[in-house]
Amino acid sequence: MLYKDILISIKPEKIVAIDTHVFQPHDKTIKKILEEKEEVVKFLKEYVKIDEEIENIEEYKNEFITNLFKKLISDVVYKVKDKEVFYLIEHQSTVDKEMPIRMLKYSEAIIENARLNNKCIENPIVVPIVIYTGNKKWNVETSFAKTQLSEEKYKKYKIDLRYRLIDINKISKEKLKNEKNRLSKMMLIEKCRTSKETRNALIEILQTTEDEKMIEWVKDMMYGILSQKLNEEAKSEIKGILKDMEEKKMDDEFIERINRGDAEEREKMQKKMEEKTRRAEERGEKRGEKRGEKRGEKRGEKIGEKIGERRVIMTIIKNMLQLNQDDTTIMKFTNAKKKDIEIAKKELSM
Repeated sequence: MLYKDILISIKPEKIVAIDTHVFQPHDKTIKKILEEKEEVVKFLKEYVKIDEEIENIEEYKNEFITNLFKKLISDVVYKVKDKEVFYLIEHQSTVDKEMPIRMLKYSEAIIENARLNNKCIENPIVVPIVIYTGNKKWNVETSFAKTQLSEEKYKKYKIDLRYRLIDINKISKEKLKNEKNRLSKMMLIEKCRTSKETRNALIEILQTTEDEKMIEWVKDMMYGILSQKLNEEAKSEIKGILKDMEEKKMDDEFIERINRGDAEEREKMQKKMEEKTRRAEERGEKRGEKRGEKRGEKRGEKIGEKIGERRVIMTIIKNMLQLNQDDTTIMKFTNAKKKDIEIAKKELSM
């Protein structure tokens, strides 16, 4: 698993509580995710139980001017190609008593706009969906008819518009962890109310993902919503993990190119490796100055860094031996000693 060797030793359950402050979710992050068709298709399949193909849906303009000249702006609207079927997706971080009438207005505006543009004979279908990520109980009706007067003799004339509610308070963290899409991961983060919970969720995401897009997304999140949901200690730790993962990826690319025998790329990656070593040394000095920890702890940190560097060097030596490189070239390229090459040869023969 990608980066697993870096993350596997971190145990979220052993982290002590840092604070208990409750944070508010950020609407723009989920809206941005919903602007990606791939994420919308995964969301519809998992939470609405409707299968759609990516190539069969398209984003529809989400700003409408009604016949009352009032502008209505919804979060996200998608249309099924060649069909007058629409998905209206609204994200809520707070309880809104007006949601039934809002979804009715949005749906009516979409229908009106579609009829005007496409001259439909039949009224289109609108599938209204609300994603709720607040921590208070959602105590609003999901049917517009239930908000109307309870007059029995007029019952059959009620407007029966319903919206589908996706309430994160009713979705377990385990389910959100297991889903392989960013919207579920974002809902998992929104479900976290403290810095400690958020920190643990992020580490679990990084531990279980093989998707580099997911890792890049976590990086982007560090400078947005996560900068407010994490305290300074947790932010520093997550950034350190992401940095280690980036350097691990660089090492993997380096070894892969050596295996291909690409001399030009080998030289480029050697320079990158030298730069990485220099940064690691600088970080080690800064950590020592900032923390002022005990000598034994400092010595342990340096030993750990040396062990990690030695493992990389030994891997490179073995790969170069398998490429039939001579000892002189290997020593020049890796700065290794003769005894290191002999050890690598012995391990390969075993």
